[in-house]
Amino acid sequence: MMKINKQKLNEEEFWSKLNASKTLFQEMEAVSYDKELYKLAWKKLWEFEVGWGGSEKYEMLLTRLQNMGKLTDEELELLSKDTDKEIRAEWGYISRPFFKSDDLKNCIVEFCTKYCKNDKILENILRVMRETVSRCKEFDDRYYQFSITNIDHTNKRIKYLISQYIWQFPQFKNYHNNWEYIISIPKIPPKRESMENFRNFINWNIGNILEEIPSKYSEIMVKILEDYVNKNTFHKAVKQYWDSALIKIKENVEK
Repeated sequence: MMKINKQKLNEEEFWSKLNASKTLFQEMEAVSYDKELYKLAWKKLWEFEVGWGGSEKYEMLLTRLQNMGKLTDEELELLSKDTDKEIRAEWGYISRPFFKSDDLKNCIVEFCTKYCKNDKILENILRVMRETVSRCKEFDDRYYQFSITNIDHTNKRIKYLISQYIWQFPQFKNYHNNWEYIISIPKIPPKRESMENFRNFINWNIGNILEEIPSKYSEIMVKILEDYVNKNTFHKAVKQYWDSALIKIKENVEK
């Protein structure tokens, strides 16, 4: 990668070079040895995001959320859908700070408190929470409490959605019925996807809360996995994930 030399380029030439780059972040790394030039690169990157719509679209979304009290039911449903769409879209460099911001989280909590009696809105907002947990590693206790409140929702889609991320919260360790809930995940429709979710839980969290798993639940998990693996045929690349989950949970039984 060619470095941009501050001594050999004037400001106009520097911007031209940076504008021509297909990967602005790489150009930033190329000038990281020079603090002043690095600041200019970050400034350019931010301007690039604004030009692409990164900053402006988030500002518009936040303004809509902050004025949700003025919206009709249809507009609220559209707003929840747009918020879900944005957090699941391809991210730029300013996306993570936006979705982790207190301003955004406060709006999501208000949305939950006032407008989530509508199942479509609730589903969209829970997706926002899921992505905040999974992509941002942000474990806001208000998100957790709201999710726990709806963990046994009568709507199967909502129940399934919560099962995808609730166990990623550190707070879930203290949930009074946590292990009964975990072994119930494979029974949540759609069952194939829930079984994969159950497997993911084991593979991703074996070193976390599974360390303290009671032996009777370990044994139940082994049986659930073995029964499923024996009844189904998997591609070699996929089967390794199931094998990995089985090995990990069996090791836990043997402790």
